[in-house]
Amino acid sequence: SVAGALERLLLNYVNDSIQTQAQLVAGRVAPDLARGDAETVQRLAAQIDNETSASVLVVDTQRRTVGVSESLDQGNLGQISERPELGEALDGRPSRAVLGRGSPTGELLYVAMPVHVDQHIVGAVRLAYRLEDLEQTLWGLNLAIGLGALLMGAVAALLAALFSNSISAPIRALSQATRELSAGKLDQQIAVKTSDEIGQLGEAFNELAARLTELEDSRREFANDVSHELRALAGAMQTAIHALAAGADADPELRNEIMSGL
Repeated sequence: SVAGALERLLLNYVNDSIQTQAQLVAGRVAPDLARGDAETVQRLAAQIDNETSASVLVVDTQRRTVGVSESLDQGNLGQISERPELGEALDGRPSRAVLGRGSPTGELLYVAMPVHVDQHIVGAVRLAYRLEDLEQTLWGLNLAIGLGALLMGAVAALLAALFSNSISAPIRALSQATRELSAGKLDQQIAVKTSDEIGQLGEAFNELAARLTELEDSRREFANDVSHELRALAGAMQTAIHALAAGADADPELRNEIMSGL
């Protein structure tokens, strides 16, 4: 999962940086630890607690606890620490481990290393990160991911709606114009706002509507001309009929003139 991947990434980052932090802590407590100034070492350990989320443990060469950063561990001051990694560090062998969520102590990872003064080991320091130290960071990351997913979903839905409307609106307009055209309203034109397939379809419809309008105008003009000619012919025929009825048929020359005029 994304949350699991983020947790592993965070653990890897902390694992890479904790050794550097342990070296810095060792350098700060080394002079006072070499002098046996346990009070100053403890004060430095408490100060370090404000600078890092890792818990700090400092022992002398006899493995007596000289400094702790956690207030709950202050009862261990002066007591012998049985942690095996501190024994390794006092032997000059730095160690570190990633324990994971199943650790009985609740720790996720730790590093222990010797404290040197003039190339002599005067004690050891141990830094550890607990699950609760990283839980808030992980919670914040998960919250950010959740909110980001919701935001992306909302943006995707909005874009889908806009995209759908950009397609459906021209199609609805084209459908309405087609119905009007089939009903005899030939002066139909739709707005073409894009150059894609929908826009090309709109342009084709506008050209078809314009052509049908031109044909309808030509038909009406032709019908008017034919109607005018037929009315003129009908008038001439009516005049000839009246003339013939009035006796023009008795005059061959007049009859021929009337018939040739038809």
